[in-house]
Amino acid sequence: ENHGARTTVLARVGDSLVVVATASFDSVPVARRAFAVREAPPHVRRALDGRPAAGQGRGLFHDRVVHAAAPIPELGWVMVREFDVAAILDQLTVPLAIEQAILAALAVLAAVVVVSRVRTTRARRESALAELRADFVSGVSHELRTPLAQIRMFAELLRKRALRDADEADRALRIIEKEAGRLAILVDNVLNYARLRRQPVTRWITPVPADVAAETRQV
Repeated sequence: ENHGARTTVLARVGDSLVVVATASFDSVPVARRAFAVREAPPHVRRALDGRPAAGQGRGLFHDRVVHAAAPIPELGWVMVREFDVAAILDQLTVPLAIEQAILAALAVLAAVVVVSRVRTTRARRESALAELRADFVSGVSHELRTPLAQIRMFAELLRKRALRDADEADRALRIIEKEAGRLAILVDNVLNYARLRRQPVTRWITPVPADVAAETRQV
């Protein structure tokens, strides 16, 4: 069903056009049953001259229509088919509005999916970082506990004078010194790690000598 569509059959009577028949889905009633030929739209006058016409412009009953007109040679009449442009646009408005609503909904859905994925990725990354931090702290604690235990044990033996001779005491002192050095290295590594995390990463690119590159490719 084409709203705004109208088919009209016109007959020429002298200088006038008479509406012989009309069929329409248009809500606008036929106000005029007769037209002066000079007042008829150009496509109607062209069809009266025996030439079919089609295009867009002023119509019989509307100011702006899409039209087609053809002569009926046997009778000398004209058949005119017109579609009101405003009605066509009204018919297109609802589908376009629905399409825009669907596109808007799809855009919102896509945005929600993207945000959800970003949040999920961020949560996974934060969870992985938290796990790495926990593993790091656990590993550092274990590494620090070992030399501390050695230092504490031998220091307690020396304090209680549980070692029998001077060689054993000297050996205990060397162990304490060794473990203290190991403990200092571990502490320095932790401090360096913390300092590097606070500083921006700087990359140094050193060109590889040609002879080294050639030897590497050969190997």
